[in-house]
Amino acid sequence: MAPPLAGAVALPDPIDVAGVVARMEAIDAALPKNDGIAWFNRLYLRTTVEVEKSIKGATFHDPAFLTRLDLVFAGVREEARLRAAGMGGALRGACAS
Repeated sequence: MAPPLAGAVALPDPIDVAGVVARMEAIDAALPKNDGIAWFNRLYLRTTVEVEKSIKGATFHDPAFLTRLDLVFAGVREEARLRAAGMGGALRGACAS
């Protein structure tokens, strides 16, 4: 059986901000609450939830651009987290395009 974090990382690449939130919630659930990466993840999870609310609330002039920006940033964040955890090197799909 794979460790819980491996399962969270193995989720499909997000195609929208809700998918980014789902992945980050799965990562949060898989890590010990006092883990440094968990704290980093929670910080960006809160930010991403607020971005999602703002996109849905029509706060931004170009929600499609902000969605894409969030997906790309999530990919960069994910790559950094994987490297810090010693779990990877390949860029996630959301960051590679």
